[in-house]
Amino acid sequence: MLTISMGMNIFPAYHEPARTLARLRDIGFGGVDFNYTDYTSSPELRTCRFEQWTESLGAAAETNEILVFQAHAPCLAPWHSAEERQFLHGLTRHCLDASARLGVQWVVFHALTEPDFLGSTSQSCLLDANVDYFRSILDLAPDGPGIAVENGSGELTKTADRLLELVERVGDERFGVCWDTG
Repeated sequence: MLTISMGMNIFPAYHEPARTLARLRDIGFGGVDFNYTDYTSSPELRTCRFEQWTESLGAAAETNEILVFQAHAPCLAPWHSAEERQFLHGLTRHCLDASARLGVQWVVFHALTEPDFLGSTSQSCLLDANVDYFRSILDLAPDGPGIAVENGSGELTKTADRLLELVERVGDERFGVCWDTG
């Protein structure tokens, strides 16, 4: 069965989940993509408001029989300063925990675009740096959702062959690809 889904990033932060998801269900949507990235600039991210909101989102999804099947982790982009990259990377565990509470199946990350993107110089090869990066994320949540790398976020993710090489090198069944066609 085909499940039509929608990214929640079109809604304002901390929208009323019960109302939003009921409307989405009424017009035929069966799944949503929880865009954690939208909350990274919120001063309330690590407070009880965010926790309560994600709890109400999970309850509304269950009531409306909508899957929160995917989440987008904080996006580490070339335009972020080194300090911003470290802050966003530091939210990885929080994102994985929130996603697990929502029953998310896959959390989508972008690949690192440079070997020393997070300030580490331990790897000179972009592929090796990403293998280490994604293995470290998988280690944060051994029983959590799967981790998917999204295409289109740099040289390493331009082709299916390069993405598959990364998946094979990471070597974990909980690691895959999110193929963004739009």
